[in-house]
Amino acid sequence: MITRRSFLKNAVCAGLALNGDMLSAAAQSLSRLDASEGAIDRHRCDRNTKWVFLNRSGDIAFKPEFMPWGYQFAEGHLPVWTSEKDAGFYTQDGEIVFHSTCTEIDRFSDGLAYVKDWGGRSKKSRNRQYLETGYIDTNGIMRIALSCYQKFGRTVEFQGNFSQGLAPIAINDRWGFINTGGDIVIKPQFDCVSEFKEGLAPARINRNDGFVCIDAAGQVVIQPVFKEIYGFENGYSLSLKRNKRLCFIDRTGAIVQELNMDWQEYMDSGGVDFCLLDKYSKIVRSQDHEWVGGAFHDGLIKIVRDNKYGFANDQDEVVIPPIYESANDFSEGLSAVKLNGKYGFIDNQGTMLKDHIFHHAFSFYDGMAFVKIVS
Repeated sequence: MITRRSFLKNAVCAGLALNGDMLSAAAQSLSRLDASEGAIDRHRCDRNTKWVFLNRSGDIAFKPEFMPWGYQFAEGHLPVWTSEKDAGFYTQDGEIVFHSTCTEIDRFSDGLAYVKDWGGRSKKSRNRQYLETGYIDTNGIMRIALSCYQKFGRTVEFQGNFSQGLAPIAINDRWGFINTGGDIVIKPQFDCVSEFKEGLAPARINRNDGFVCIDAAGQVVIQPVFKEIYGFENGYSLSLKRNKRLCFIDRTGAIVQELNMDWQEYMDSGGVDFCLLDKYSKIVRSQDHEWVGGAFHDGLIKIVRDNKYGFANDQDEVVIPPIYESANDFSEGLSAVKLNGKYGFIDNQGTMLKDHIFHHAFSFYDGMAFVKIVS
């Protein structure tokens, strides 16, 4: 979404540091900012632009007329703002579908996409305009409408998209979760919640309490001993202790690594390699390179030596030598890398699939990559 609660802003920042795909996340944030500022000329691509979408064969799938939101396809669709008040979804052949007025839009997940103030026609009058907030399916049909829950309380609110089959809902300012059928499966009882990751979701019962983690049945599995919990990835979560120092916890809530730094110090450091835990902490690591990115993707982690990037496996064996000026984490078996000022894509053996002919390149998502071609 373009608008998030302040709690989720912290979670997004944590996710940025943990995931390591800085280029893609930064581009997504920039696109969100452009959309929220709402200038129509910022939505439409310049006719002379060389930005295109590639498919996995390396062929140009289409050249977008409007700058897409987030640049990442999901379930065959990509949100796009066509003006400050109108949006829709690109399909992978470049067609814009489900075009409508709206104020917020998100990508598809679990077959549904969140939209706010989505335009449509009233059943009572074809000429009467109405706006609905909720979740549309991949046919553009509103499947879960916010108005259907208004009978349960004076205020109802959704918070973003589905994750692992569940999405947050607030009734009378208390948060719970619905499933993809629209059923309330976790009773609204929390002051705030975040999305589910690896079967757990951070939540706060009351404003002055610490954060807990709940499972898909709504049961508390990690007690409120942490000031904040930012969400699990690869079995660990960055968490903030009550003394405002950061640590990593496992799925039981046990502290597995003290970071001895606050949030600002963590962000200034570029994030800590949380993968250096458990079995990875036992590896005798090489001294001639460093791990960066904080996580393994497709079995590889990004490394740096003398300001050049490559990749190693979980035994710290260099699989792709550090020769690149920049590199994205692997996504769908490919990494966008920069060499001699140009971008190209390599597989997990380091084989270049196309020559370095791009001015810029983002990672592949759902079989599509956003790139700027050389004229």
